[in-house]
Amino acid sequence: MIHVNMKNEHLFLTPMALFTRSRFLRHVALGFGACLLLVACESQKPEKPSVSPSVTSPKISTPPTSLKPLKIGTSGDLPPFTYYGKSGKLKGFDIDVMDAIASESGYKVEYQKLPVDSLLPSLQTGKINGVISVITVTPERQKIVTFSRPYFHIKFALAVSEKNKTIENIETLKGKTLGVENGTLAAEIAKNLPNVKVKTFPTNKEVLEALSQGKVDAILNETPMLLFAMGKGLTGIKIVAEIPTDKYYAIAFPKDSKTVEEINKGLSQVIAKGDYIILYKKYGNHEPVKLPETLPSK
Repeated sequence: MIHVNMKNEHLFLTPMALFTRSRFLRHVALGFGACLLLVACESQKPEKPSVSPSVTSPKISTPPTSLKPLKIGTSGDLPPFTYYGKSGKLKGFDIDVMDAIASESGYKVEYQKLPVDSLLPSLQTGKINGVISVITVTPERQKIVTFSRPYFHIKFALAVSEKNKTIENIETLKGKTLGVENGTLAAEIAKNLPNVKVKTFPTNKEVLEALSQGKVDAILNETPMLLFAMGKGLTGIKIVAEIPTDKYYAIAFPKDSKTVEEINKGLSQVIAKGDYIILYKKYGNHEPVKLPETLPSK
């Protein structure tokens, strides 16, 4: 019986055998290492989650990619409410308020410039979706359109030439010519003044020019408009009386429009957040009056 010492078995092998075996062992080692590396890599791959066929994965809500369109008519010639700046961009208190409301309500506003006396007819024919352009709430208008809650309280100013010494108030207008813009509350008030000759103009700019050029003796104008014009360089005129009213401006929509509810909520948020006061003071140096949450009774 031959006893073989396994620890020294390589001593009994030839040099060629030793080389062959050594090379074989190296290949085995390398192969084994490669297997271990492959296994390790496979173990690091993220497992695909198993989804049961009967279970639906929850959908992740994403913000809307587009806002609801809203075509709003405005005159664009009633500063500081709605007018075009030097850059040609539409601006003003009405525009700022409407943009703020739209932001709160999820609307994208497209403005369409229209003459004052075409605004409500264009609304009724469906050419536009709404109107913001110092539109006064009146019982007559409430019969044909639906108004938002009020966004501005109206006050009027009676203005004359600085050289005028005879007109001091409404009572002293008798026998005089009063200039107003056509289709406005001022025109309605002027129409009911006794013994006063009323001259109407298509735009507020023309009303102011008529007074400066002596074409009329006095003008009746919304106080903010007149103060804004005087602050922008209009000279040679003076305010002799201020006339308070119980009237308000509101945004007009088609009769029984469902949009009004969303617009009212948006306006209420603008007021509650304090943005309304900031916008109001942007165009005047005084505090706004508290606005009613609902329209005045018809």
